[in-house]
Amino acid sequence: MKRTTSVTYASLFLLCFVIAIGLILPGSQPASAISSTTEPDVIVASGIPGTSNTYFPSMERLADGTLFVVYYSASAHEATNGKIMKTVSTDNGQTWSTPVTMIDTPDDDRDPSVMQMNDGTLLVSWFTFNNTTTVRQVRTARSTDGGATWSSPVKVGTSLASYSAVTSKAVELSNGDLLLPIYGSIVNRQEMPRSTAVRSTDGGLTWNASTEVLLAEPIPAQNIGFVEPVIVDLGNGHLYSLHRTLNNYDNYYAWESHSYDNGFTWTQAKRTSMKAHCSDLLLLSSGLLLHTWGDRSFAFTGGRPVVGKAIPVGDDWADWQTVAIYTNSGVGDMSYPSAVELPDGTIFMVYYDAARGFIGGTYATVEELSKRDPHDRLDLMSLYASGAMQIDTDLTWTTAGHPETGITGAIDGSFSYWNSSFRGTKAPPAAYYELIFQDPVTLRAIGINMRPNYTMSGTVSYSNDGTSWTTLRTYTNIVQNNGEFDMIEPAAPVTAKHVRVEITSSSQWAGLTEIALFGTLPPPGTKIDLISLYNANQLQIDTDMTYTTSSRPGLGVTGGIDGNLTYWYSSTRNSSAPPAAHYTVSLGSTKQLTAIGINLKPGYAEDAVVSISADGTTWTPVATFTDAVHQDGMIDITRLAAPMAAAYVKVEITKSEGWALLNELELYEAS
Repeated sequence: MKRTTSVTYASLFLLCFVIAIGLILPGSQPASAISSTTEPDVIVASGIPGTSNTYFPSMERLADGTLFVVYYSASAHEATNGKIMKTVSTDNGQTWSTPVTMIDTPDDDRDPSVMQMNDGTLLVSWFTFNNTTTVRQVRTARSTDGGATWSSPVKVGTSLASYSAVTSKAVELSNGDLLLPIYGSIVNRQEMPRSTAVRSTDGGLTWNASTEVLLAEPIPAQNIGFVEPVIVDLGNGHLYSLHRTLNNYDNYYAWESHSYDNGFTWTQAKRTSMKAHCSDLLLLSSGLLLHTWGDRSFAFTGGRPVVGKAIPVGDDWADWQTVAIYTNSGVGDMSYPSAVELPDGTIFMVYYDAARGFIGGTYATVEELSKRDPHDRLDLMSLYASGAMQIDTDLTWTTAGHPETGITGAIDGSFSYWNSSFRGTKAPPAAYYELIFQDPVTLRAIGINMRPNYTMSGTVSYSNDGTSWTTLRTYTNIVQNNGEFDMIEPAAPVTAKHVRVEITSSSQWAGLTEIALFGTLPPPGTKIDLISLYNANQLQIDTDMTYTTSSRPGLGVTGGIDGNLTYWYSSTRNSSAPPAAHYTVSLGSTKQLTAIGINLKPGYAEDAVVSISADGTTWTPVATFTDAVHQDGMIDITRLAAPMAAAYVKVEITKSEGWALLNELELYEAS
């Protein structure tokens, strides 16, 4: 079951040292599309086995078209002997010069970034680590000869006296100022880190601490601190910044903040929908904003794969699909992408993979990085758990070492290798995986990812009776990439009670990593108009989430049933949970409930239990949420396996991030 790569770590290093210049992998050419998510198109640089490895690349496309890459060369991710190396390409990334040392101070020189000013001057920023004092300080240096020689390092002034660090390049503003995003702590290393920015008004010759501004302030009460900020200039004084949260802070979510006055003041940081490390931002010539990052959602693989998306400025990131760029399953020491736009509009991205010992490069089109998410993917796991869908399959192999493997591995929403359904034998005979729905579903598209990186053949079909089948796609000896669907889109939506994948041949064990269905479910019943019943005194509410404020009239007792799915139309208590917050609806009569819809606290994690009762005394839990993060406008619907009699419905919020809050409760009864 263990996967192997086509190029081993040792042989890759050997090949790189036999060739004196950068390497193009066999058969690869400058591409206009992502040709593989498991192999880079180009090897930009490699380390020396047992001596040094490659980390944290940053790339700039210079005015003359040269691609200029700097990176950290050291024996480990955080070492004591690190230095900054550079390599360049004059053919849009196809070949690369032999890496040379660019900066090597007596301290450990980490996390370099490079940018070019409008006058042609290059600026490199990095931070030093003193092995004796453990002091970390941000430095910059300038080059006026294309990076051949560099000025002496300049210390960046900052209020971050305990430690300061940097991981993203400076931004040149329309008035000629430079703004450098940094992060660190003021008092001591135990203090929550914060994101700040320091300004230079003389082209990077000096950086005065008096110019420092706060980009994202830590939230100690919620154990949230911010590191690794990146800034992009969107024009007309509008700057945009993203911030990483550390592993034990905020479950990996990235936060965003804005400035509308060229970086002098910033909005309060807000959480995004992306679990992002080491973000890179690039405003494209088309006006789209490209975000590439190391993904921590585990939706593609374990570890930290390189992913990205390009969206119109001002759009919600959640409305656009995340695209896999480079994956190496289970590897966490990788990513830190950096992207440029080539003259023909192609996007070229570099990143590192410490496990394989290289900095790689991948080409992509804007079109494949800019795909709207229609938000109509069916939650197959919830349907299976509620009994609204069954699975018939012989892909039932399990192992105690990977409990995520099994019959639900193919519908769990994750592309990670072990989050799959396998049969412990090859095909033929054909392996099968069939979804059987209680009620017909309308399908716009089906996404298939068979066992990636292995040769598979098979079919995808649908049926309304389980007997007569219509084949939508036939595969013959295909090899799919990790982290991407083959999308099957019928000319018109189809209605089906059965969807079946058959694997007729496989080079190794038959397997299905993920199947996704896009479309609509039949209504779970008739939606009860709760607010109308309340206004007619036919429904009562018992709750401790009674907080009101004149500035937010949508908050209050009825906020949880008002039909408005935006954040400030909610019921909240002005304290966190625990102790548990409660919201109980007395329906006035017994209803035959078929489904319950809920939106907890949009953008924040909450634990909750939804229960029903016929008498208000004996309760039956019907839905449980753990660290659920719902979004504005979202309803999480739990379909009951069979109609259940209920005169009371209770929501208990047992844990909340900040104040306990219920955005919306929906109830459906048998039609």
